[in-house]
Amino acid sequence: MSVSNLLNKNFCDKLVQSSSLTTGHNILVTDEEGYIIASSEPERIGSLHEASIKVIHSGQRIYHDRNAVRSLAGTKPGMTIPIRDDTHVIGTIGITGAPHEISQYAMLIQQFTQILINFQSQQLIATDNQYKMQAFIREFTIYTNYSQYQDSLREKAYEFGIDLSAPHVAVLLETLPSHQTATPQDAAQQRRQLLERLRQHFSARQDFAAPSSDSEYIILASMAGQDAQAAVLRKLGALEAEAVPAGIRFRIGIGTPAASLEALRLSYEKARLAVRILRCRLRQTTCLAICDASFEALADSLPDKICAELEETLLAPVFAARNRDEILLTIEQWYRSGFNFMQTAQALHIHKSTLLYRFRRILETCGLDLHDLDKAIAAYALIVRQRLEK
Repeated sequence: MSVSNLLNKNFCDKLVQSSSLTTGHNILVTDEEGYIIASSEPERIGSLHEASIKVIHSGQRIYHDRNAVRSLAGTKPGMTIPIRDDTHVIGTIGITGAPHEISQYAMLIQQFTQILINFQSQQLIATDNQYKMQAFIREFTIYTNYSQYQDSLREKAYEFGIDLSAPHVAVLLETLPSHQTATPQDAAQQRRQLLERLRQHFSARQDFAAPSSDSEYIILASMAGQDAQAAVLRKLGALEAEAVPAGIRFRIGIGTPAASLEALRLSYEKARLAVRILRCRLRQTTCLAICDASFEALADSLPDKICAELEETLLAPVFAARNRDEILLTIEQWYRSGFNFMQTAQALHIHKSTLLYRFRRILETCGLDLHDLDKAIAAYALIVRQRLEK
């Protein structure tokens, strides 16, 4: 932690103001070279406080009376106290006044200053860690096999103790807008609480969790040990159970197991696809592993040219129909029921004779025979792909 970060102007001004109000005496702060950087007497800022040099070298507070200050440039009668970080003196704080007047404040000011320094240090460390996490996530999400970020990513991951060649799975968590009106402060507090819960559940040495935006969080979950995938699901289930009472709702996409940077980046893409599938309501759940959505993944990967040709022959008449939404829903439920006529009718809340009539009308008006399973599957794949694209 650099001295300039700890003893910045804003911090020192607050320290001087608080200490001066507490003691009723003039207060100043110097840097590690003895120059005044904040003072309740503004005209002294920038000048050398020679008594501070002795304190910085000795690490001990000193009193300097009227006789002593005659040989100390820029110094008034009073006391000078060292300001320390974990390892050395980084500056001083000076109090003007007679020894018998200010001695009672010496310990108080020293402790007060140290508390503020420690708090400032912790805040800066937390901010620095957050910045490093954001930088890692940013590079990770744009990484490709041909990216120049490969070495940088591995180095950043190493700083967090993460070995990108160890077994992991990428998880993408997307929060949903709350039904309740929340202030920006409430929303920020909710995000902090969710991140804390994430890190509590994913606390293994190789786990990593960080926000990628205000509404998305990326988890690189360790897959070490037996039954690792089930363990990840249990943690996510526990997270959901805790979030619901707090009014937090989300979608969770789980990628494929990975044991290299390239595979982990692909796992993240698969997790993002799983979230897209949930967003399109193609699956009636809040947590989806991409391995359980193989049909949607296949539909998403179909070549554009082939899809354009099939859409022209299979779906163009459907999209042109006046009851297109009804037809699309029928095709979807027909596929989801495993092409079971009775289950499809139940899912659509219609009588089986009505469904039979609907099948006939679709064939007559759109030329799509849903009893031809090859065409029915192809039609549903195109519907899925179109919804994912939107």
